[in-house]
Amino acid sequence: MRGERVSVLYRVSTDQQGESGLGIAAQMVAVADRCRQEGWTMVHTSRELGVSGKTPLSQRQQLTEAMAIIAAGQAEILLVAKLDRLSRDPMEMLIIERTVQKTGGRIVSCAGEGTASDEPSQVLMRRVMSAVAENEAAMISQRTRVALAAKKARGERLGRPPFGFEVHNGELVPGRLFPELAACCGLLGWRSQTKEEILAWTGLPGSQDFWHERGRQGMGSARGTNQYEVKPKIWMSQQDIAEHLTEYHGTRTTWSHDKVGRISRRYDCEQRQQIVETWENMKKENEDG
Repeated sequence: MRGERVSVLYRVSTDQQGESGLGIAAQMVAVADRCRQEGWTMVHTSRELGVSGKTPLSQRQQLTEAMAIIAAGQAEILLVAKLDRLSRDPMEMLIIERTVQKTGGRIVSCAGEGTASDEPSQVLMRRVMSAVAENEAAMISQRTRVALAAKKARGERLGRPPFGFEVHNGELVPGRLFPELAACCGLLGWRSQTKEEILAWTGLPGSQDFWHERGRQGMGSARGTNQYEVKPKIWMSQQDIAEHLTEYHGTRTTWSHDKVGRISRRYDCEQRQQIVETWENMKKENEDG
């Protein structure tokens, strides 16, 4: 029906697809064409980058937000380029479909796939397409296992490279986001790190006085009725680091307390220092070159 409002979901399974925009671009073209043909108004878009179609609904915040727009009465249609963008799990797909229907909305695929109506033949088509998506996911997993076994037999590195690195000729080398990794390691610090080195990364005083003042804003342990023993905050917490990186190093990646924590656990003090020194040397070589 012309004039209906749509909530759109885009999804790609890998970070590389998300960064390149190729997978998302094709979906955006399909969605825009369908909205133009039907006279629909796009009121909300959600993007899932690097999210598998087998990820449980409870872990898919962007999909939940897209469905919430329907539940709030702000849109009548949950629109996707293809049904497998919603899920590759038949049970999850059924839950999504029933949830949207109960809130007065409907799911539409730009590829059709049985979403034109709720007639028995259309419902059957949707169930068939859901089974096809599940089978395709299983086939992808099988091909992946075979490819990994072949790489292992050739002695190549397996698995996704850690944040900030990429694989070149079977070896880990600094990647596009290595500067961001170095910034995080610089903020996490190491035992021999000087105040000047801290200042170079934070742009903030590296003295205890600054963090002591920040500590006054927090809670201490009670002594008496209204007396508190202030516990100075000498170093940045992981949340502080995430907020700082978001502000100054967040244009090419997203930062969170958990992401900083993973980097902190992966690299010890010596390794953090090595990463920072490597980045400093890379910058110097670029300047000299």
